[in-house]
Amino acid sequence: MCSNACCPQIVVTGGTLFATQGVEMGGTIATVADANTAEVASALTAFIDWGDGTTSFGNISGSSGSFTVTTKHTYTTYPAGGKSTVSITVTSGTTNASGVSTVTATVRPASTATITEFTGLTLAANSIAAGSDGNLWFSEITKIGVITTAGAVSEFLLSQGMNAYGLVVDATSRTVWFTDYGNAIGWFDTMTHYSGEYAVPDTFVARPSAGITWGPDGNLWFAESAGMNARGPLGRFTPGTRAFAEFLQPVSAGGSGANTVVVGPDGNLWFPDTGGYIGGTPGISRFTLSNSSFTKFPVSGILIAVGPDGRLWFSDSTGVGRLATDGTLLSHFSIAMPPSGLNGITAGPDHNIWFSETNKVARLTTTGALTEFPVATANCCGALVTGPDSNIWFADGTAIGRIQP
Repeated sequence: MCSNACCPQIVVTGGTLFATQGVEMGGTIATVADANTAEVASALTAFIDWGDGTTSFGNISGSSGSFTVTTKHTYTTYPAGGKSTVSITVTSGTTNASGVSTVTATVRPASTATITEFTGLTLAANSIAAGSDGNLWFSEITKIGVITTAGAVSEFLLSQGMNAYGLVVDATSRTVWFTDYGNAIGWFDTMTHYSGEYAVPDTFVARPSAGITWGPDGNLWFAESAGMNARGPLGRFTPGTRAFAEFLQPVSAGGSGANTVVVGPDGNLWFPDTGGYIGGTPGISRFTLSNSSFTKFPVSGILIAVGPDGRLWFSDSTGVGRLATDGTLLSHFSIAMPPSGLNGITAGPDHNIWFSETNKVARLTTTGALTEFPVATANCCGALVTGPDSNIWFADGTAIGRIQP
């Protein structure tokens, strides 16, 4: 066998690995740099020692000296301390050169999937967000509510005429910001319990929807609702100056607004667009902050979230899909959808995708393994989020639900 001193060098870089005992994990586990740029993927072999007494081979793809290793694995036993040492060896069948990377897989104990419902809300919860204060904040139309991770609930009435839908919490948890379908961006002071609103300019073509997020530029960005002239718009609100701005897709792209907007792994804004504007087509749109430009990709979506694998995950009328930031559809997993579709989607603390549907909360691994968990309360389930306690919290009608993944 030729050593790396005399053969084209192979460098293997292992990724960050997370798993849950008994749940299949998968995806890209390593990248490979091969100095032999003429090497083809089929000439390389990836051997993985998972540190639990089992081994397997990975799949290698790529070209021109740049490759990725993908595979699947299930930890059937819980390793000591929740850590397992994984060794990834890539060998060239052409030159016999090889490279090794050793990484640590973090393994969570087997999921109990215990669902707890905290009842007693006076109104149905809509959106929910985690605060830096260790609590969960939620909207109830005319109220803002908060629940501790121990389940203690408090509700606060908003000023007359205000209606809260989508919401986010600022970095200090001092202010909850929310969208108001009545054409405003509202605020709630978590210490004084005062509230107020800033009216969206009359020149805007549509009203705020439930989609709102903090942008990397420190502004609040919100999706605007459907309308004949909506053209898939986004609104921007700068809290410091109280200034609004609106950004419209080109007429040729069409659009009809969106219910969700997220900051993608590329630092840009992403939102699904049903394409209801005259001449418009459905798609998932990217708004590039550096030049305020829109790019629409021909992938239908309803809800969208950033996944644990650094990809964009979205729901549509037939299931859940995964999208790269260049618009490539990487995979799609068909799911027997309820008539109302999915109600929320988020990345879980177990590095899986979690979503809510009618009277169910579900877990989808990045390899497509689906597990659904029934919820007893009627009118469940709505928006969901990973809480500060590493559990999944969700709007549950006139309750707030928690599932321990």
